[in-house]
Amino acid sequence: MTEDNQGDARRLDRSPTKDERTPALRKSTRGRISMIWGVPIMALLLGASLIFQTYQDKGSMIEIHFPFAGGLKAEATSIKYLEVEVGRVIEVRLNDSLDGVVVIAELDKGAESFLREGTVFWLVRPQITLSGISAIETLLSGQYIEIVPSKTGKRKTEFVGQLNPPVGARYPDGKTVILETSQLGSIAQGM
Repeated sequence: MTEDNQGDARRLDRSPTKDERTPALRKSTRGRISMIWGVPIMALLLGASLIFQTYQDKGSMIEIHFPFAGGLKAEATSIKYLEVEVGRVIEVRLNDSLDGVVVIAELDKGAESFLREGTVFWLVRPQITLSGISAIETLLSGQYIEIVPSKTGKRKTEFVGQLNPPVGARYPDGKTVILETSQLGSIAQGM
């Protein structure tokens, strides 16, 4: 045998070493969480955070009863105090006796202190009278509900709305004068 053949024969006769018999073992990744799961976990946490924030910012739901809808629209009509929006109409529906409407509205969280006995709601709509034109801006912006909150009274979530502003509602600290006469003449409400 030649020397090369003898070397090959020796290599065949000898048993392989441990490193030659078994391939290198790879570590299993089954015990660890894959990085791909980070995306849905982060989305779940973000969604839960948004739901919690929405629930925390949600204001109080109230019912206001009016004799008719008068242009009130769900998700479009606002509730204002001193020309600042403090709520929004969520739903307008007929009442159970079918002689008026029920307005379901949500007030902002900061306006919850307004919800007391004595709080007045009325429908602001354009009016033309002998004393002048009022609320003409509602022709373009749409009608809204005005609120004058009460400072005292028990908490309440159901109110009876008015079609016209109550006398002295916009100026509650003003003076009210009552005139009595046998003839009305040219005096009208609001003059």
